[in-house]
Amino acid sequence: MTLTQPGPNIKKIIKWAAPLLIAAVFALALAWRLGGDEHSDAQSDSLIQVGDKAMSQARILKNLEASAEAAVAAGPVTGTLAGRPDFVSEFEWQVLQNAAAQLPNESGRELTTLVNKLLFAKKKEAWLASAVDTALRKDLARQMLEMIPAQVQSGAIHPVAAGNLERELQADLAVGGH
Repeated sequence: MTLTQPGPNIKKIIKWAAPLLIAAVFALALAWRLGGDEHSDAQSDSLIQVGDKAMSQARILKNLEASAEAAVAAGPVTGTLAGRPDFVSEFEWQVLQNAAAQLPNESGRELTTLVNKLLFAKKKEAWLASAVDTALRKDLARQMLEMIPAQVQSGAIHPVAAGNLERELQADLAVGGH
């Protein structure tokens, strides 16, 4: 089977879908953090439709946190996805499936591309949040360096931005002589 390069319309949709998903996830997390504990009962009572089930905001946020933790050790997905990877929350999965459904490819390649963009974004977020010169930060730097070529090829990262990020990641690996 020969895979063709996505057309310009597909690339445009993918470019806006991934940041939209990330923005939605971070907006939910920010709202939860700003709400604090005094609103936790109200949030847990508020249900949001996620696919075919209703979930509380607290459960959605708990799933987002668990998926972010799972992303640290996860590797990129290849081929067609048979189900939701552990590093993708139920909420994110619904958003990604809906975004991929808008794209004109039956092979499921777009869903895989979106899932890998999300994985890279989560790894980058964990890398940025980790302290300098830690084993975790260096491990994430190695993982991201391996993922950058595919991210550039899919159009998720501009080549110039990828080069800048590669230099930052290499600098992290050089700190402490590891």
